[in-house]
Amino acid sequence: MSMSIGMIIDIFLIGLTGVLLGYCFFLNRNIKNFNKSKDNFTSAVGEFIRSYTSAEETLISLRETLQFSEKKLDDKIVKAEKLFDELEFIVQTGNNIANRIEASSKQTPHIKKVSSVQSHEDIQGPKTKIEKLLQQKLAQARR
Repeated sequence: MSMSIGMIIDIFLIGLTGVLLGYCFFLNRNIKNFNKSKDNFTSAVGEFIRSYTSAEETLISLRETLQFSEKKLDDKIVKAEKLFDELEFIVQTGNNIANRIEASSKQTPHIKKVSSVQSHEDIQGPKTKIEKLLQQKLAQARR
């Protein structure tokens, strides 16, 4: 009944083989989980790259739109400045005309002087928007 040393070593080796086999199954399961995680990570990185590319394209489009809008706005500002200068010239011309009319009416006493632009509008009324604007500016200048 005594076991021989060879048999004890064989049983020990069979036990170690069983433990090794169990550890191999454990490692195999962990490797499968790792590969699944790697696949998930790869798909997440791919999605990130697609999102980054889309964001980059959107930024490029936004820059182009901004440049186009900036150019349009600059053009409108230049046009508005020109219109402002032209309107300023028209107002100055209207003031000069009003001053000449006023000086002329002082020199000719037999013509009844119109006291304000408002009473002149009551008599004739402005014919165009520019005349109306000129008359308003004259009335403001006389006040």
